Amino acid sequence: SREVPGKIKQGYKLKKPEYCDDAFYKVMLKCWHLDPRHRSGFKQLKDEMNTMFTEAPGDDYYYRTNDL
Repeated sequence: SREVPGKIKQGYKLKKPEYCDDAFYKVMLKCWHLDPRHRSGFKQLKDEMNTMFTEAPGDDYYYRTNDL
């Protein structure tokens, strides 16, 4: 746990989860930006996610456990 602050300052980010959509991962990366001014606010996050889920075709708006 003592290594975490140093890793964050070095720009370390968790890699994209296997079943994570590219657009959703981009939202995650913006949340982790070192400079708080470049992070999305709650309203912007809500709007971005709402757009992603609204534009998702059919059953792509939820996590499909059948694919595991």
